[in-house]
Amino acid sequence: MGPSFPSCPPPRSGTASAPADGPAPPADSTVRRILAESAHFVEKEEIVGFSAHEEQLLEWVAEDDEPRRTLVSVWGMGGVGKTTLATRVFREVAESRRFDCAAWVAVSQRFTMDDLLRKILRERRRRRRAIDDLPPNLRKCFLSCSVYPEDLWIKRKILIRKWVAQGFVEDKPGRCAAEDVADGYLDQLVQRSLMLPVTRNDFGRTKRFIIHDLIRELIIHRSREVEGLFHFAKCKITVDHSTRIRHLAVDRCEEVRSEHVPQLGMLRSFSAFGSELDASFVSHFRLLTVLNLWFVEMSTLPDSITSLHNLRYLGIRSMLVEELPKDLGKLQKLQILDAKLSMVQRLPSSVAKLKSLRHLIVLTRGATDLLKPYPAMATGVPEGLENLTNLQTLKYVQANQKIVRSLANLWQMRSLELSGIDASLIADLSSSISRMSFLVRLGLGMNPGADAVLDLESMSRPPLKLQKLSLTGRLARGKLPSWICSLTSLLQLRLSGCQIAQDSLVLLAALPMLVNLSLVEAYHERSMMFTGDGFPALRKLNLEGLPNLSRIEFQEGCLVNLRHLVLGQCTGLTETPQGMGNLKHILNLELFGMQTEFVDKLKEQNGDAGYHNPASSDFYQAPRVLRFEKFARKY
Repeated sequence: MGPSFPSCPPPRSGTASAPADGPAPPADSTVRRILAESAHFVEKEEIVGFSAHEEQLLEWVAEDDEPRRTLVSVWGMGGVGKTTLATRVFREVAESRRFDCAAWVAVSQRFTMDDLLRKILRERRRRRRAIDDLPPNLRKCFLSCSVYPEDLWIKRKILIRKWVAQGFVEDKPGRCAAEDVADGYLDQLVQRSLMLPVTRNDFGRTKRFIIHDLIRELIIHRSREVEGLFHFAKCKITVDHSTRIRHLAVDRCEEVRSEHVPQLGMLRSFSAFGSELDASFVSHFRLLTVLNLWFVEMSTLPDSITSLHNLRYLGIRSMLVEELPKDLGKLQKLQILDAKLSMVQRLPSSVAKLKSLRHLIVLTRGATDLLKPYPAMATGVPEGLENLTNLQTLKYVQANQKIVRSLANLWQMRSLELSGIDASLIADLSSSISRMSFLVRLGLGMNPGADAVLDLESMSRPPLKLQKLSLTGRLARGKLPSWICSLTSLLQLRLSGCQIAQDSLVLLAALPMLVNLSLVEAYHERSMMFTGDGFPALRKLNLEGLPNLSRIEFQEGCLVNLRHLVLGQCTGLTETPQGMGNLKHILNLELFGMQTEFVDKLKEQNGDAGYHNPASSDFYQAPRVLRFEKFARKY
């Protein structure tokens, strides 16, 4: 039996069943299910030689205007691609919105139509029930995810900030911030398998999620019913003038024009991903709370945006906008301003009036090619940041004395990234940071080529909740500050150009929770030793750009949890590290820019070296390249 696509009078629905493979012997049902599900993740451009068959199936299933039940079968030998073809047609039909609902069901070789229909109904009811059984606030959060493009890897922090800005979650005074509540909601959705983790950071926390195609189709349908949310992908937008539309998302759509969307002034949220629209479209909004533009080729934002008094979220990430409206400060309800990798070099002075602002993320891209955002540079911000007492995130900002002093009022700060630090700012900076008792992420960088040193020893009260720390620039006396050993919650440390020595490495070895250590041009001695019992939690060690280093020793009992070791451009290393056999759990060894002599000797040891298990590890000499995710996934 091949895939079937029943269609019937309204409400119409499209259904596909995975094909069985003719006379092939019965296969394990789990394997069949996995193969059927995996077909959903094959990109269209990866399918070769099916265009004629695809067009024929689409014509039979979707282009017949007569409302009648239709059954279409696909026959062929096992492995020729029947499931992949059926999946592609199913997705095209589902995206066309010709049917009110669609379902994909994998069936065995032996089934009856009654069994198939029951299975379809059970699956849809189960998924719908899983959504309907969510608590109201959590259900509202999940349905809002229907704005994201298909197969997009949704970033955790961005999603949390949007939920907060839309009012789906609120602060619990004296207990936790709204961001923490939203974080808990996200964990619940993962536990219920409604959102699937796809990437994690080095200490196990999920960074990006994806929503399964079937669930996504269901929440698109439900959010349209409940919230008036419409999503258009890779098409021209047409909306009937009688349609109630409150939320609109467009994904890679051409010619998004105001005349195609009635009642633009009534929209509450608008999200655009890689679509063609101009400033005139944006100027029609009146009641908007969320304006989120990613990879939209628009160079200016209209001044009319400053009249959107309900706006809480403004995102122009990865755009070519060069400046923001001067009167942006009129947006008194704005909570999130995300201009990361835009062309904005300096924020207008009125930003200091945004007293509701919780997250300010800016970073100026260095090129107009949207797919080549780096190198990038810190963005200038105006005076008066001390007024933004609700600010929790401030990244990636060019520092000066007034900016640094204003930070003393921002006691709710959780994530701070500053560039352009010099000796004249250290005293005020240390004083300001000492007041940030909630700080979990800190990045401090000196201007490239600066002769000054970064002296943080004077910080009387370091942020003890710090989890991520990044320092760029030469450290005073070639040492880490003594208080570094008090950061017992520190998970990730990146040092660049700091030029530390073995004594600082000893301090770091005692940190109980450090899982990721990166030294980039940050160690000046010839010898590096990892002593027994040191770095008990470290899972990834990156040693890069250390030309003086000629000897590494791993003593027994050190780095007992190390999984990944990266050695790059350590040109003084010609002998393999001593004690490599003591790294009993290493899974991945990456080398780049190393001496040929070093690589050859390491390869000679591979045969009997305890750390190298060809079945579970990866040993390779690789060029250092910037890795980009697929455009549709990253956005």
